[in-house]
Amino acid sequence: MSDDFKPGLEGVIAFESKIAEPDKEGSALRYRGVDIEDLVGRVTFGNVWGLLVDDEFNPGLPPAEPFLIPVHTGDVRVDVQSAIAMLTPAWGLKPLLRYFR
Repeated sequence: MSDDFKPGLEGVIAFESKIAEPDKEGSALRYRGVDIEDLVGRVTFGNVWGLLVDDEFNPGLPPAEPFLIPVHTGDVRVDVQSAIAMLTPAWGLKPLLRYFR
Protein backbone atom coordinates (compact mmCIF):
# COMPACT_ATOMS: atom_id res chain seq x y z
CA MET A 1 0.00 0.00 0.00
CA SER A 2 1.25 3.45 -0.90
CA ASP A 3 2.02 6.17 1.64
CA ASP A 4 0.04 8.58 -0.62
CA PHE A 5 -3.31 6.98 0.26
CA LYS A 6 -5.76 9.35 1.97
CA PRO A 7 -9.23 8.12 2.93
CA GLY A 8 -12.18 10.29 1.91
CA LEU A 9 -12.28 13.00 -0.72
CA GLU A 10 -10.52 15.86 1.05
CA GLY A 11 -8.14 17.48 -1.40
CA VAL A 12 -9.54 15.55 -4.37
CA ILE A 13 -10.87 17.61 -7.28
CA ALA A 14 -14.08 15.89 -8.35
CA PHE A 15 -14.89 18.24 -11.24
CA GLU A 16 -14.23 21.73 -12.56
CA SER A 17 -16.93 24.27 -13.34
CA LYS A 18 -16.96 27.89 -14.45
CA ILE A 19 -20.53 28.33 -13.21
CA ALA A 20 -20.39 27.76 -9.44
CA GLU A 21 -17.37 28.12 -7.20
CA PRO A 22 -17.25 27.63 -3.43
CA ASP A 23 -14.59 29.43 -1.44
CA LYS A 24 -11.84 27.40 0.19
CA GLU A 25 -13.44 27.54 3.64
CA GLY A 26 -16.82 26.43 2.28
CA SER A 27 -18.65 29.40 3.75
CA ALA A 28 -19.55 31.19 0.50
CA LEU A 29 -20.62 30.37 -3.03
CA ARG A 30 -20.13 32.38 -6.20
CA TYR A 31 -21.96 32.10 -9.51
CA ARG A 32 -19.58 33.05 -12.31
CA GLY A 33 -17.54 35.12 -9.87
CA VAL A 34 -20.51 36.90 -8.23
CA ASP A 35 -21.11 36.13 -4.55
CA ILE A 36 -24.63 34.73 -4.13
CA GLU A 37 -25.13 36.93 -1.07
CA ASP A 38 -24.99 39.90 -3.47
CA LEU A 39 -27.72 38.31 -5.62
CA VAL A 40 -30.23 37.20 -2.98
CA GLY A 41 -33.14 39.63 -2.72
CA ARG A 42 -31.61 42.03 -5.25
CA VAL A 43 -31.57 40.22 -8.58
CA THR A 44 -34.55 38.50 -10.21
CA PHE A 45 -34.58 34.78 -10.88
CA GLY A 46 -34.61 35.48 -14.63
CA ASN A 47 -31.46 37.59 -14.40
CA VAL A 48 -29.66 35.02 -12.23
CA TRP A 49 -30.66 32.33 -14.75
CA GLY A 50 -29.16 34.53 -17.49
CA LEU A 51 -25.94 34.78 -15.48
CA LEU A 52 -25.77 31.00 -15.06
CA VAL A 53 -26.62 30.12 -18.65
CA ASP A 54 -25.37 33.05 -20.75
CA ASP A 55 -22.70 34.51 -18.42
CA GLU A 56 -24.50 37.87 -18.26
CA PHE A 57 -27.40 39.38 -16.36
CA ASN A 58 -30.40 39.21 -18.64
CA PRO A 59 -33.81 37.62 -18.52
CA GLY A 60 -33.10 35.44 -21.55
CA LEU A 61 -35.70 34.81 -24.21
CA PRO A 62 -38.87 36.88 -24.35
CA PRO A 63 -42.14 35.16 -23.49
CA ALA A 64 -43.36 32.80 -26.20
CA GLU A 65 -46.78 34.47 -26.18
CA PRO A 66 -47.45 38.17 -25.66
CA PHE A 67 -50.34 37.45 -23.28
CA LEU A 68 -50.10 37.80 -19.54
CA ILE A 69 -52.14 35.13 -17.80
CA PRO A 70 -53.66 36.67 -14.64
CA VAL A 71 -54.81 33.31 -13.28
CA HIS A 72 -52.53 31.95 -10.57
CA THR A 73 -54.55 29.82 -8.17
CA GLY A 74 -51.74 27.39 -7.42
CA ASP A 75 -53.68 24.53 -9.02
CA VAL A 76 -52.11 23.95 -12.43
CA ARG A 77 -55.22 22.30 -13.86
CA VAL A 78 -57.43 25.25 -12.92
CA ASP A 79 -54.88 27.78 -14.18
CA VAL A 80 -54.46 26.05 -17.56
CA GLN A 81 -58.20 25.64 -18.08
CA SER A 82 -58.86 29.29 -17.22
CA ALA A 83 -55.98 30.50 -19.39
CA ILE A 84 -57.19 28.50 -22.39
CA ALA A 85 -60.69 29.91 -21.97
CA MET A 86 -59.28 33.45 -21.86
CA LEU A 87 -56.88 33.00 -24.79
CA THR A 88 -59.12 31.03 -27.15
CA PRO A 89 -60.82 34.14 -28.63
CA ALA A 90 -57.45 35.88 -29.02
CA TRP A 91 -56.20 32.88 -30.97
CA GLY A 92 -59.26 33.02 -33.23
CA LEU A 93 -60.75 29.77 -31.99
CA LYS A 94 -64.44 29.21 -31.32
CA PRO A 95 -65.95 27.49 -28.28
CA LEU A 96 -66.30 23.72 -28.56
CA LEU A 97 -69.62 23.73 -26.71
CA ARG A 98 -72.06 26.57 -27.10
CA TYR A 99 -74.86 25.43 -24.82
CA PHE A 100 -75.20 23.09 -21.91
CA ARG A 101 -78.50 21.25 -21.44
